[in-house]
Amino acid sequence: VCSGTGARAGSSPETCRQCGGTGQVRQSQQTILGSFSTVTTCPICRGEGRIIKDPCEKCHGQGRNRVSAKHKVTIPAGVESGNTMRIRGAGDSGLRGG
Repeated sequence: VCSGTGARAGSSPETCRQCGGTGQVRQSQQTILGSFSTVTTCPICRGEGRIIKDPCEKCHGQGRNRVSAKHKVTIPAGVESGNTMRIRGAGDSGLRGG
């Protein structure tokens, strides 16, 4: 189990060589009017700054797994149909601990 890193046990994500771990790539261009630079999301690591070369077998590099759970909740009086409730510690988790 990867503990949320997305990398197979015994390995770890590597720093992206394209962006140096920043998740951004700066490109400079010279024109007749001068030079200008643009900063874009790194296309190699998709802005994460690291690359998983050896992904976890269980989560396939996502750093999370889908599980089903039942929760017992008390719905307060006055809650209208269609409203949502947030349950701390349950629900959508970000990729690789994010």
